[in-house]
Amino acid sequence: MADNFPAGTEGLPEHLRRELTFWRNHTSIIGKLTRYAAYCEFFGDYAGRQYGVVGDIGCGPIPFMNWMYAETMVAIDPLVEFYHEIPHWARFWRMNDIRSCKDIGELPALYLDCALLLNFLDHIEPDTRGEYFETLYTRLSPGCIVIIFTHIRVKPDQFHFVTGIDESEALASKRLHKIRSGVTDQKFKHWPQESWWGVYQKSE
Repeated sequence: MADNFPAGTEGLPEHLRRELTFWRNHTSIIGKLTRYAAYCEFFGDYAGRQYGVVGDIGCGPIPFMNWMYAETMVAIDPLVEFYHEIPHWARFWRMNDIRSCKDIGELPALYLDCALLLNFLDHIEPDTRGEYFETLYTRLSPGCIVIIFTHIRVKPDQFHFVTGIDESEALASKRLHKIRSGVTDQKFKHWPQESWWGVYQKSE
């Protein structure tokens, strides 16, 4: 298995190397686009409005912000440099002028007008999520919209850590004003897990 990992990933954690291998071998975009259509329905005008700077945190191989309106788009993912190199995903990095970095700590303070955490929270180990949100908070501009979507898993798998509604909501709500949140209903049953979503705003 290790022989299939691309060069340059030797220092990455095992779960990131596994995820990168998955996306190198996975070529269908139907699942991703179906999910993105659902995101548009969940988040409504918060996904469709015009922003100055949007950050797609944990963006994966296809940044959702490609379907949003923003003057500046920033992809933040520890694997971002590798996604550019995967032939069947590379075209989604040419749809817009997308800037990129590996971690939110690389962003200037008070920078983002909208932060996307879509199917990302369950990739962060539970005991580090509080610290992560503290770092994220300092990168949000006053009034920044924070959009969160995460699966509700009962046990971890090779890519994800345990997460839950109460824990995720408590972390997100700690220093952000909740606008709306909920759990996916049966019309989205093509996803194998229940999923939790929320829209938040940093106070002025």
